[in-house]
Parts: sequence; structure tokens; C-alpha cells
Amino acid sequence: MSWSVIAKKELRDASRSRRLFALIVTFVLFFAGAAFVIIKVMNTFGGNVSPETPAILSLTIPLGIFLPAVGIFSGYRSIVGERESGSLKLLLSLPHSRTDVVLGKFLGRTALVGSATLIGFLVGGIVTVALGAELPIVDYLSLIVLSVVLGAAFVSISVGFSASIRSEDLIVFIGFGLVLLFTMLWGVLTSLIGMLLRRYDLGSQTFQADIVSFIRALNPQRGFNSAYSSLSMLNNTSGDVFWQEGWFGFIVLAFWIVVPLAFGMWRFNRTELT
Repeated sequence: MSWSVIAKKELRDASRSRRLFALIVTFVLFFAGAAFVIIKVMNTFGGNVSPETPAILSLTIPLGIFLPAVGIFSGYRSIVGERESGSLKLLLSLPHSRTDVVLGKFLGRTALVGSATLIGFLVGGIVTVALGAELPIVDYLSLIVLSVVLGAAFVSISVGFSASIRSEDLIVFIGFGLVLLFTMLWGVLTSLIGMLLRRYDLGSQTFQADIVSFIRALNPQRGFNSAYSSLSMLNNTSGDVFWQEGWFGFIVLAFWIVVPLAFGMWRFNRTELT
């Protein structure tokens, strides 16, 4: 299994360069700091909220801001960087196929992000409990598992693009663009689509609202929220349409893991190395 050799090499290289240590420290500081601030604010100004709400918010809010950037920037130069440096030709001269390279890079970078996520959640959970907030174990474990899956989705997107692009300069712009898309611009774009549908009177109001709602549901972070809601003991509600159901969130996450990676493999297997 050549892909496993490449994945292990990715982790070794990250450890030697202290990239793994830096990522873990960043996650720990981010989660611990967010837990402290959010719980203090909620305890002071939260009013009549359930005792579990501050704990869950302190762990989920950092995900929407931090995890997309970490996942994408962890993998966006994984292949194109080695292509431009020439080390990719050396790697492929060994008994590794191009598919092995893409899959190994994905698994290695996912393990890197996943390890940092696990440790960040562990420290965040300790801080949460130490501050007196109630942390329901089922919701906590669900958050950890789904956060690792969400991180894998963003790594897949970045590795898929890295395998498809030849220019390292271009991938830098794409990386920043992807982070902006998934953290801020997705909602803006769906609102613009809704405005265009209303402007040109395309379909009924219900149809227009459904189109906008469906596109919003395709965001991997929205998929994470739907999947988590289906597992949470605090918020287990069903939607009016199928893409608001919890099971659809799992499909969205699976889509963003499988499709970008498969596209990257397809493109990488058909391009010449220069």
C-alpha cells in the first residue's frame, strides 16, 4: 500500500518541521481561549439558556472560523509545491502511482489536522468543565467525530485543487479564495442567486426559496451543522424538506471528501509533469 507510506512520510515531515506542534498549539490556544471567553460572556449575559448551551457554543463557534482555513492551508500546496520544486518526479520514480500520491497526501494531511483537532477539543473540553459549564458527553463526542470529518472535507478540497493546478502562485490565490468562499462568501452568493431568481421571476416564491435553501445546504459547514443536529441530544429536529434533514448533512460531508479528491486524481493522472 504505497499510499500509506506517503501518508506516514507526511506525518514524519510535519513532525520534523514542527508543523504538527505549531498546529496543535494553535488549536489548543484557539479552543481554550474561545471556551473561556464564550462561557464567561454567556454566564454573564446569557439569560435563560440551558446549562449545556455555553459549553457547546464554546466548542462549535471556533470551528466555523478556524477549521476551514486550517484544512485548506494544510493541503493546498501538498502536490503543486512538490511539482514546482521537482521533488514530485523523484517521488514518482519510486514504486508509487499518481493515485497513491494524491491519496497519501490526503490521508497524511487529514491525520495532521485531525490530531490537532482532537487535542484542541480535549483541552477545550477541560477548560469548559473547569469553568463550571455542563458538557453533555454524547454531544461532545459527536462534535469531535464530525469535526474530524469536516476537517477531512476541507483537506480533500485543497489536495484536490493542488493535484489539479500546475502553478504554485495560482494555488495560493485559490487557497485564500476557498477560505473566503466557505467562511463568508457562500451565504452572499446564495443571496445573490435568490435576488436573480426574483429579479427575473423564475418560478414561484416557494421554488425560489427552495433553490436558495438547497444551495446553502451544500456548504460543508452547513452539512456539519445538519449532521450534528441529528446526533445532538439538545437539538434533534427535522426539516421541512429533505436537504434540511440530518442524514443529508452526512451526504454533503461525504460529497466534499470524495468528489474533490476524485477530481484531483483524475486531473493529476492526465497531466504531464514539467
